[in-house]
Amino acid sequence: MPPEKTPPQTPDAKPSDAGLRPIRTFESDVAEVLQKEHITKAKIAIAEGKRHEHETAETPRAFTAKRLSLSNVIPEGMKRLEIPWKAISVGAGALALLGIGVFLYFGIEWSREPETRTEPPVPQVPSEYSIEVTAGESRLAFIDKIDKKLADAPLRVNEFKAVPIRLDGVPMTTEALLLKLEARAPNVLVRALDPAFTFGIHGQRGIQPFIIVPVHSYDHARGGMLEWEKHILDDIGPIFNVNPQKLSLEVGTSSAEALAVHLRLKDVITRNKDARALFDADGAILFLYIFLDKETLVITTNEDTLRVLQGKVEKGRIKPTVESR
Repeated sequence: MPPEKTPPQTPDAKPSDAGLRPIRTFESDVAEVLQKEHITKAKIAIAEGKRHEHETAETPRAFTAKRLSLSNVIPEGMKRLEIPWKAISVGAGALALLGIGVFLYFGIEWSREPETRTEPPVPQVPSEYSIEVTAGESRLAFIDKIDKKLADAPLRVNEFKAVPIRLDGVPMTTEALLLKLEARAPNVLVRALDPAFTFGIHGQRGIQPFIIVPVHSYDHARGGMLEWEKHILDDIGPIFNVNPQKLSLEVGTSSAEALAVHLRLKDVITRNKDARALFDADGAILFLYIFLDKETLVITTNEDTLRVLQGKVEKGRIKPTVESR
């Protein structure tokens, strides 16, 4: 057996290094992989370029995704805050013009002298046409004073005059008038009528008296008037020149027939409104009352006076002579 040859040793070799394996490094591993996969430097450069292009293309998309996700968290009013300077300037200009206009308007109004407003014409009543009554006067004295005052009143055809009635120097109220006449009007009617009333006369085939009374409760006033009908002619007929006893004699042909006559008010339609009227033997109206509306009661003696009164009341040209108290 031939003798085993030993490798030649360099002069620098040390005896302790003869049994060690070579050390593997990153560079050696890379070189080994490149050699096995047949990868050249050209392939590495191409792959590096593609990787760079891919990263460049992905960066904007990732940024957009992040921005969209944040937009879902931020409130809508805070996403974009823009101050509408144009709208603000237009609004400020409009307010300034409005302020100037208001200032000029009130400046002109304050410089003017206050205007005196004229109320609708109300009949002017001379003092000599008023009737003065005292609390101690009897019913008959009161009725006689009214008769004389109306008979002496100079009145032209179709002329209206209000005739105030004063009780101890104070305008008489509706309740005081009924008390002075000793009227048997039901209490429900008295409460439904306003304290103010207008007593006046109309020049139409002689002198035609009338009374206008405001009404507080139409239902109570109408029911009270119907209840009062059985006494109304005796109670207030004399101040309207209606004498029930004399009328009964004119209607009846004998004393027995006259005593049997019972004067009654009947339904009638006048001026397209329901009224209650008393007729004479010839069918002419002697006395009537009517509600012109639910707030106005009129008592008078004929349709002609009622027709003119209705127009004046609707236009506000006739008002109560005393204020409600």
